[in-house]
Amino acid sequence: MNNMIYSLFGFDLTFSSEMLMTLLLVVAVSLFLWFAFYLFSEMSFMSSTYMFYMFIFLPIVIHVITSSISTNIALSLGMVGALSIVRFRTPIKNPVELLIYFLLIASGIVSYTNINLYVNFIGFCIVAIILIALFKNFSKKSSFISFKDENEEFSFLKLQTNKAVTLDNYSSSLFQTSFDGNSYIYRYRSNNSETLESIITLLEEKDIVSYSIDKSI
Repeated sequence: MNNMIYSLFGFDLTFSSEMLMTLLLVVAVSLFLWFAFYLFSEMSFMSSTYMFYMFIFLPIVIHVITSSISTNIALSLGMVGALSIVRFRTPIKNPVELLIYFLLIASGIVSYTNINLYVNFIGFCIVAIILIALFKNFSKKSSFISFKDENEEFSFLKLQTNKAVTLDNYSSSLFQTSFDGNSYIYRYRSNNSETLESIITLLEEKDIVSYSIDKSI
C-alpha cells in the first residue's frame, strides 16, 4: 500500500495513533467546554450549529497548525503573515463570541505544547463558567448588583402599598423591598411589561398608594 502511495504521490503514508488519540482528547475536552457554556451561560448563540462546529474544529485546526510550524522558524513567520490577512467578513455583535474564539485558539495551541496544562486550563474555564452562573443567579435575588443580557430590555414596576404584600408567583421578579415608615415599596423587574401589569390587578385598589411602570434605558 505504501509503495503504491509513494509511486503516485512521492511520500510514505504513516498512521500516527498517538496524534489521533490527542485529537480525540482535544475534541472531547472542547465538547465539555461547549456543554458548560450551553448549560450555564444562557447565551442563545451557543445553541447554534456554527458554534458547535467551532468548538469541535477550531481547537484541532490550531493544534495541527502549531504542530506543523513549531520546529520551523521560516514556516512560522510565513504562517503569521498568511494568517494576518484573515478577516472576519461578518461583524461580531456579541463581544463574548470574540472571547470564545480566542479561548478556542489558545486551547488549540496549549493542547500541542502541554496536554496536561491544556486539560487543567479547560477545567479551570469550566469551573469559572459555573461560578459566574451561580453569581449571576445570586445577583437576581440581590439589589446590590444586577445583570442583563445584551439587547434585552426590561420593564420596572415601582409599587408603593400601605401594607405588606406577598406574591409568591412573582417572587423571581422582585429585586428590592423597603419600608419608609409609612408605606412599603416594592420594585419588580421583568422583560414582559404585561407580567408587571398583572401584579397590579392582583391587589386591592385601597391597598395601593401609587405605582409606575418604566422601561429600562
